[in-house]
Amino acid sequence: MSVGDALCAILIATAPEVAAAAGCKAPAAQQQPKAPQPKPKSLPLPEPAPDTAGRIASAHLLSWASGERPFAAQRGYAAQVMGRHTRANAIPEAGIHGPPLPNGETLRFGKQADPANPRRTALAFQLSPDDPDTSGSKRAEISFFPAIDMDRVYWIALRVYVYDWGEESGAALFGTQVHSGDNSLRLSPTFAIYTSGARSFRIQTRFSTSVAPSPKNATTVRHDVFAIPFERWTDFVFKFRHNLEGEGFLQAWVDGRRIVDYRGSLGYRTPGHRDYAKFGVYSWGPFTTARKVLIHNPTVVLDPTGDTYDAATLRAQVRNAT
Repeated sequence: MSVGDALCAILIATAPEVAAAAGCKAPAAQQQPKAPQPKPKSLPLPEPAPDTAGRIASAHLLSWASGERPFAAQRGYAAQVMGRHTRANAIPEAGIHGPPLPNGETLRFGKQADPANPRRTALAFQLSPDDPDTSGSKRAEISFFPAIDMDRVYWIALRVYVYDWGEESGAALFGTQVHSGDNSLRLSPTFAIYTSGARSFRIQTRFSTSVAPSPKNATTVRHDVFAIPFERWTDFVFKFRHNLEGEGFLQAWVDGRRIVDYRGSLGYRTPGHRDYAKFGVYSWGPFTTARKVLIHNPTVVLDPTGDTYDAATLRAQVRNAT
């Protein structure tokens, strides 16, 4: 053993902090192997990025719903809740109601004061396990009119507040989904925010290159799992292009940080049908307590060049539009 090794041995035995600072290493026989680290069930969401201002041309704003404007003045979407479909301008200003829930509320779709800023009003979506099915499932959603074509670039943005629904893990969607325009094929969304267990979510993308697309020949890509941001406002922004030759894509940001960057085929071959976006909460798995989300300014935007807008501009739209 050299003099340096002998000195390191003394430091390791008597003053490990000094030994570490000096670069001394224990002999291999004394080093403890590191225990394998378990893979987390869900990733923490990235820290929010700074908010920035942006402007969207009115000609590119394809669809938009607001909790700040009278329903009678809104167009371009319909509510799907309590077993019926109601066009925006026919929704009562007091909202659509059902039997009282354990929390005393009856509202299923309508407007509610923003819990973080009572001067603002958000769209409210609430689903009870005892509510009647709407279009074959339990849902409280708004459905924008079909406006999404193959091979064009679009943005979808929304601000979401998810009330804590406990530990029930029944499968559900919340926030948004993009749906095939041919409802007769009963295809799953081309992308959506899916629950993953009770307290996590993941984005899923989906496509079929078949000339006769069906649930059986569709391919699903499941992206990273993150913790659901309960009881706070969260900004979701999506940029996408439907294409079945491998040139499609989906990018997703949460609070200004990108969490998905998918490149490849996206969508379905359904000639004569335009796709459409939906917002709210939809559950096809078992659940026993109400599920409730609030949404500010769900928005669909056409990007005519593919780079006319950026994620910060869309985020500013859903945070600031009234």
